[in-house]
Amino acid sequence: MRPALRVFLVGLLLLSVTLPATAQDDQSVVGNPELALFAPDNLLIPGEENVVEVYVANTGSVDRGGPASYLDRVTTARATTLELRPGRAPVTVDTGRYPAGTLPTGTHGPYRFTVIADDDAEPGRYELPVVVTYTYTHIVRYDADNPDREPRFSDWDVTRRLTLVVKVDDRPRFSVGDVESDVQVGSRGTVTVSMTNDGVQTARDTVVTVTATDPEVRFAENATRAEAFVGSWEPGETRRAEYVVDVAPDAAQREYPLRAVVDYRDVRGVDRRSRVLTLSFRPDPEQTFAIQEVNDTLRVEATGRIAGELVNTGTRSVTDAVLVVRSPPESFTALEREYPLGDLAPGDRVPFEFTVAVPNDADPGPRRFGFDVEYETSGGYDVVSDRIDISRAVGERRDVLTVEAVDSTVEIDSDNRLELLVTNVGDETLTDVRASVDPVDPLSSDAPAAFVGTLAPGESTSVAVQVTVDDDAVATTHPMTMTLTYEDERGVSRTAAPLVVGLEIVEPTTTVPVVALVAVVAVVVVGAAWWWLRR
Repeated sequence: MRPALRVFLVGLLLLSVTLPATAQDDQSVVGNPELALFAPDNLLIPGEENVVEVYVANTGSVDRGGPASYLDRVTTARATTLELRPGRAPVTVDTGRYPAGTLPTGTHGPYRFTVIADDDAEPGRYELPVVVTYTYTHIVRYDADNPDREPRFSDWDVTRRLTLVVKVDDRPRFSVGDVESDVQVGSRGTVTVSMTNDGVQTARDTVVTVTATDPEVRFAENATRAEAFVGSWEPGETRRAEYVVDVAPDAAQREYPLRAVVDYRDVRGVDRRSRVLTLSFRPDPEQTFAIQEVNDTLRVEATGRIAGELVNTGTRSVTDAVLVVRSPPESFTALEREYPLGDLAPGDRVPFEFTVAVPNDADPGPRRFGFDVEYETSGGYDVVSDRIDISRAVGERRDVLTVEAVDSTVEIDSDNRLELLVTNVGDETLTDVRASVDPVDPLSSDAPAAFVGTLAPGESTSVAVQVTVDDDAVATTHPMTMTLTYEDERGVSRTAAPLVVGLEIVEPTTTVPVVALVAVVAVVVVGAAWWWLRR
């Protein structure tokens, strides 16, 4: 207790004992609380929120003793409040007046205060003023001979100014500067973070770890966090850390937050971790492409083409672009599935063409073809674009070969040579053309196939096959199915739709055998000679 206050209280006590009447038998207990403040962990990190835990020690002071209950009364601080103030220290106190309540003798706490040291605070020791208010009983008067008589209390309200010592740490501390990004929505790129050691000590073996908090952002191998080794980091030095980042194709174009922490070893060899730093990056719009000016020559049972122009409709140049047929219609065959496009600046147009074989059993009508673009970004990352769908109509089947019989008459009970005229009525040269017949009763064949060879558009060639007619056949017109196979100009082997040739089956022609004719002549000669001799 301060000396002036103690003298004042003693004077009041002496004055009270001179009063007449009932006060002559009173006794008194005189004392007061004695408060002191402590913060065992008083280290402040500049630029961070620091929680300072304050303890209050009440040792109490007794000037005149008495019963224990009255001693507790005069040494207890009641309705106690603590108000931590910055004073002249480079700090901000975010906690207001703290109600500590009743504080008897002993140690109380902790009472937590949030203190932010300025980013540029100089390391060292600082004294923070603490305004303490409380109420206490400084005198208890009681009648020792009459315990039933109520004691009388003299209460005082006290405001004191105490001091709390804190220390601004000299460890490394870090801040985020520029954040650069070449990432586009739907692709992979690099995010580069510039950070500065704002402390006064060197950080060693430094690793900067960033964590993605948004599900649309991932690092390499679909990870949610990535590390960059920085090494030794001097005070005031700015370093750059690079991270490979993927942004989902359906992600919005907005700021995406990342959280960073710095792990390092200080000059004492102690491993430490910085506070969490928040940064963000904004991806560029998604790289897009379009297919325009499309034309085709697709039809059933033919090998045609799809052609058009691939346009870079995005905002970035791409390198080594390749247009890929990803999903042709079922049973359609793209003879080449990739078409090199080269480097494309924004707005560039490159023509392309794919050869597509349409199967014989396909139906005419619209079909959807899916494409995508494989390319390399400016950062050297391989990316595949979203799928580009186009719809094309497949035309009706068109015959490319015709067959007709040069002489369609065949005789019953005979082997017949059937001559056929094969004509290329298409618009491309056909190779390895082969013709074969598929006879059914009463027809058969021991040599049903013939090789035609190469036919240019409009060219015809005659070939022959053997056809046998059974002896029990009847004269009629009978159909015979023809099969033609060939290879088109793109090397695709095809089988033409079956063709039917009508054959005229006739009775065999009647002729006189030579032996019978000689016999008749001999009889006539012999008869004539006999008649001549008898004359």
